[in-house]
Order: sequence, then structure tokens, then C-alpha cells
Amino acid sequence: TGLLAIRVVEKGEKPMSHITKVKVQFKDLKALKKSCEKVGATVREGKHIVTLYSDSISTDFSLQLEGWKYPIAIKDGEAILDNYNGNWGSMSQLDQIKQGYAVEVAKKKALNLGYQVTEKQKQDGTIQLILQK
Repeated sequence: TGLLAIRVVEKGEKPMSHITKVKVQFKDLKALKKSCEKVGATVREGKHIVTLYSDSISTDFSLQLEGWKYPIAIKDGEAILDNYNGNWGSMSQLDQIKQGYAVEVAKKKALNLGYQVTEKQKQDGTIQLILQK
């Protein structure tokens, strides 16, 4: 699971840093769509049916990751998927979506609070957000 590091810098103050593991519930579909686009996932919006191995889900948002046998449906903020314990899709790809989603939501909130936001991808996969007023 990727990490999100947020560093808040006020003028004249020393930076403080927080590293956070984030459990994600997808409530902001615009942020989710941005995250999907960043990793090359195909997004489908509007009322439709997602067919999994043994179930069909009615949803307004789904995504298809490269190499996944079935799409991932988003319903009531939850990801509904069938990847057969990793045989039909790598969970690390979904982890990238979750991390990107958390970044997009954090950036949106920070911008709404008047911060300037800089995003940096680190070699270890951590994404660092630097917030400045």
C-alpha cells in the first residue's frame, strides 16, 4: 500500500510532516476519475451493469485496469471486484488508484483552504504533498 506524506509549511515556520496510511472510501467520483486517468484505467460513468464472475452489479461508476479480467464497480463508496486472489488482477494496481484518490481529495481540500499544493512522487512510491499559504 502506498503512503501519502503531507508537509504543511507556514511562512517563517519549520515544516511539519505527517505520513498517513489511508483507508479509502470513494465518495468524490471526480477525484476518483482523475486518479484512474493518471494510471491509465478506463472509466465508465452513468447507470450501467458490471458483470463479475458470479454476480452483476448496477452502478454509476466503474473502472477497468489493464490486465484485470473483470471491471471494478464503485457502489456506495466501496470498490466491488473479483480478482480471484490476484489471479485476475494485481491488487497493487488498485492500491495505486486508492493512493491517487487520497492525494486528489487531500489536494482539493487544501486548495479550498487556501493552500498552494505541490505534489512530489518519491522513489519508494510515497507521494508527498507540500502545502504552503
